[in-house]
Amino acid sequence: MHPGFRGAQPAGRQPGPVSGTTARARRSDRAGGEKLSSVAAIEIETVNTYPGLDTHPSVEAVRFLKQFAAPDTGTAKVSFGTEGGLFKQRLDVPVVVCGPGSIEQAHKPDEFIEISQMDAGEAFLHGLLGSLKA
Repeated sequence: MHPGFRGAQPAGRQPGPVSGTTARARRSDRAGGEKLSSVAAIEIETVNTYPGLDTHPSVEAVRFLKQFAAPDTGTAKVSFGTEGGLFKQRLDVPVVVCGPGSIEQAHKPDEFIEISQMDAGEAFLHGLLGSLKA
């Protein structure tokens, strides 16, 4: 069996070896598994890495996009990976990751998005597209 898992690196931290917490958990799981079977093993292989993204809220691209968002929309760092860090690293362009909904419900079991959040996302896109036509 070859289960997989993902880990996101915080911005500014270079992707590298498995974190200390994961390494300790791996040793603990291996010890427990070896009690059940002499052939138990856990191996972790890094098959892909990408840099974290750290776009400051004062960047012009953030200010530009916020004008189309609902007034109470904030900015936040998130604990999931996107291609945004690669775009910033390789193209040296400002990158903003945005979307409707709350990160509190996203990317976890039973994730959901409220219809009102979809409506706000639609209004955001209409505003953005309207500004690009001008």
